[in-house]
Amino acid sequence: MLLFSLLIAITLKQLWKSSNPLQYDAWLITLDTQLSHWLHKIDINDTTINFSIVISLVSIATFAVSSTLHQYNHFLYIVFSCAVLLYSFGRGELTRHITDFIVAEAKGDWHQACLAAQAIQTPVSSIESNHWAKLNKSFLSQANYQGFERFFAVVFWFALFGPVGAICYRLCHLWLQQVVPRSAHTNTKTHREFTRLIAIIEWPAVRVLGLTYAVTGNFTSCMHAWKQSNTKNISNQDVLLQSLEGALAVDHDIPQTQEITRRELEALQQLQTRTLWFWVGCIAIVFIL
Repeated sequence: MLLFSLLIAITLKQLWKSSNPLQYDAWLITLDTQLSHWLHKIDINDTTINFSIVISLVSIATFAVSSTLHQYNHFLYIVFSCAVLLYSFGRGELTRHITDFIVAEAKGDWHQACLAAQAIQTPVSSIESNHWAKLNKSFLSQANYQGFERFFAVVFWFALFGPVGAICYRLCHLWLQQVVPRSAHTNTKTHREFTRLIAIIEWPAVRVLGLTYAVTGNFTSCMHAWKQSNTKNISNQDVLLQSLEGALAVDHDIPQTQEITRRELEALQQLQTRTLWFWVGCIAIVFIL
């Protein structure tokens, strides 16, 4: 049933694109505000405690509903799992921003290219103006990570722990992106702790995705890059980037030109599409066996 839920959710996500009606996040801010008000009365002012309470409540509720439906009504269980998955998928439309970036670069419009890069949270403030090679590399890295965060990480935890795994992963990201910046009691240490928590959660999914890039891309160069990246103390995003470059057989001796970036971005989208369906196929085999 998890497989049917996954297939239906992926299909609906492709149809709805960025207009997913189930991705309503205002409830999280409201719940955090109410919790902060209650906890303040007993002199507790810590967004980490708020997060622990929220994720515990959501996990227990999701587990209770999914377990009950799984036992008594399989159809409603599939509907519920689809709803949780659709909520847990990433926000926004990644493909549109990639297209906007390619068009802006083709026109030589630095400002529009930076806007497209910022739309997927690419750090552009440290990049010198008109340094296209650096911007291209940063955008490719971020687009690769965004594809992972929006789809693959969700599918990974859904396959392991069902609806609970998917929604808990998304809540971690939503809390870091929407709640932590708004909290009056947030500091640099708190932000760093949540970032580290997400890095730990993503660690196994990043390695699995990098490994499967080898199956759906250039096997030899990707496996070499994947092995090398796992011997270094680098971020999950850098591990994904090195795996991607291996899968695409990127030649680092060739300058990062506009045409090369366009080809790499198009190849990235094709690679991630193939890899997603490869994952679905593997999940199907596991459940059938």
